[in-house]
Amino acid sequence: MVMMSLSVGSCMASTDPTAPLGWRAPNVAKSVTAKPAVRLNVQSIVCPDKAECHAIINQRVLSVNDYIAGHRIQAIDQDGVWLFKQGRRLRLTLFPNVVIR
Repeated sequence: MVMMSLSVGSCMASTDPTAPLGWRAPNVAKSVTAKPAVRLNVQSIVCPDKAECHAIINQRVLSVNDYIAGHRIQAIDQDGVWLFKQGRRLRLTLFPNVVIR
């Protein structure tokens, strides 16, 4: 009888010596990979006289309150676009601030 209990114990010891008899590890769900971030590129801004401005971002013509990549467009002016997502404001400019010397 003692021999039998030792053989069961040695079988379980190869997996987890502290696990209760008959216990099996739960199946682990596969992790979900995050979507790659979308680069937002302002290609053009059109502001006709006394009319609302439109922006072309990633080849889409957009106006205020439109959405792109989960961001809501708050404002468009001649110099750039204000976006809003999850409590954060983001400013996209038509021309990046690059200084060449």
